[in-house]
Amino acid sequence: MDMNLGAGAGTADQAAETGLVVDRVVKHYGRVEVLHDVSLGIEPGRFVTLLGPSGSGKSTLLMCIAGFEEVGAGDIRLDGRSLRGLPPEKRDFGMVFQGYALFPHLTVAENIAFPLRIRGVGRAERESRVRAALSMVRMDGLADRLPRQISGGQQQRVALARAIVFEPRVLLLDEPLSALDRGLRAEMQEELKRLHGELALSFIYVTHDQEEALFLSDKVAILNFGRIQQVGDPATLYSRPVNRFVAGFLGRSNLIELSGRVISGVFIADPAGSPFAVPPRLEAPGRDDGPCRLTACHRPERAQLAAPGEGEGLALDGEIAQVAYHGTTLEVALRLADGSAFHVSLLNRGVLPQRGERARVLLDPGSLVPLADG
Repeated sequence: MDMNLGAGAGTADQAAETGLVVDRVVKHYGRVEVLHDVSLGIEPGRFVTLLGPSGSGKSTLLMCIAGFEEVGAGDIRLDGRSLRGLPPEKRDFGMVFQGYALFPHLTVAENIAFPLRIRGVGRAERESRVRAALSMVRMDGLADRLPRQISGGQQQRVALARAIVFEPRVLLLDEPLSALDRGLRAEMQEELKRLHGELALSFIYVTHDQEEALFLSDKVAILNFGRIQQVGDPATLYSRPVNRFVAGFLGRSNLIELSGRVISGVFIADPAGSPFAVPPRLEAPGRDDGPCRLTACHRPERAQLAAPGEGEGLALDGEIAQVAYHGTTLEVALRLADGSAFHVSLLNRGVLPQRGERARVLLDPGSLVPLADG
């Protein structure tokens, strides 16, 4: 089964544009703007996730790409050809919905064969493609079952097989695992990752689950209130968030307010206005020299917990307010002098810190990330 299909990245000013490009898309429902000037390029064979909270616009963007929603302004192009006005069935995209949308009166094989039948594919080729798709999703031997006779995870595999059997240009997935329990969800995440590797096909995936997005994706676009906040690979998004929303939405983070000065593009904290024993120096591109305030993000696993007075460098002193036990890790909340909490994630080495104990958090200056909206 030939599945060497995909979509690639492009920009609006390229002379020979390739792949799928969302170019300054705007979408309204009545007077409410749900997508604002959204631009995104999908590179060949990438697994791209649209991530955001409920109401962020991620599913609406996917529906615009699929053709189920018309954009109000902007364009969506595939290999330089505009898709505006083209109905979903003419876009050659596979689609997997949150609800599996299987026909209850058709067998597994008949469900998978359905998109081939409506495209006029002959019987012999249909049967060959269905067998290949069943094998790919590991459903051999269940071709004659009805949807009600298979599990939720197996129904999801059938929906995936139906979406890829006609060899689409791009596979669109709208929160396809949300109805599964935790165990099945983890299993299907592994299956999606395997399928993506085998198909060399571009996946565009919608979820509000941060861990799922980090595990599955080559590239993540984080949306909030209809705007893309940041686009990048999972490691970059997690380690270098650009603003408060990304820092808070993608994992737990500590936000630190600093006052100081910018000298030649470097922020130097004022010890008098900072809780740190030693002021940090942070890159502050785009800021004019002079006094300013800055918000920095710090990830809990980048800190160390020490006894009061121990350690050197950046230090925060406080009292242990809470210890959460997660088996291999511990989440410790330290209450600082100003009443704020600082979270530290530690490997469980068998010794649990106790609530009420005084402690010190040690930070590496390189682990502080300045945020643009600070």
